[in-house]
Amino acid sequence: MVAEGTVVVDDAETDGRWPRWQESIVGLGFGSAMAVRLTTKQAPLGTLSVYAKEVGAFSNTAVDIARVYAVHAAVAVASAKQTSGLHQAIDARHAIGQAQGILMERHGLGGDQAFATLRQRARDQKVSLSEYAVMVINSRGFSPLS
Repeated sequence: MVAEGTVVVDDAETDGRWPRWQESIVGLGFGSAMAVRLTTKQAPLGTLSVYAKEVGAFSNTAVDIARVYAVHAAVAVASAKQTSGLHQAIDARHAIGQAQGILMERHGLGGDQAFATLRQRARDQKVSLSEYAVMVINSRGFSPLS
């Protein structure tokens, strides 16, 4: 069965849609499988996969329950990705601020001039602004302006 982002394989040994996958799960002793897409309005996020040793293990009720879990899992995954992205942005901003301060102290630059210098040097090096900022922070005796 394939419907609404859900695939159910009732008998892994006789279902011939994905032969290599079939060989693997039958070899592991599974008789049936179900996969439910994890997605949000923004993007697909993955799949909730459930395996059972028995053939025909997934009733319509089990599929409905898996879909409910998939919705909750998708929200949790999307939230975790967003939180991770926010942490990365905060860390990048912090590194850029530190590097800006280093340039200001080492070279007597103003804040805007130090930021413009960081941005230009990052472009010249073909790295992101935050990557270049980390290079400046990690530099000891290195002059990022030379």
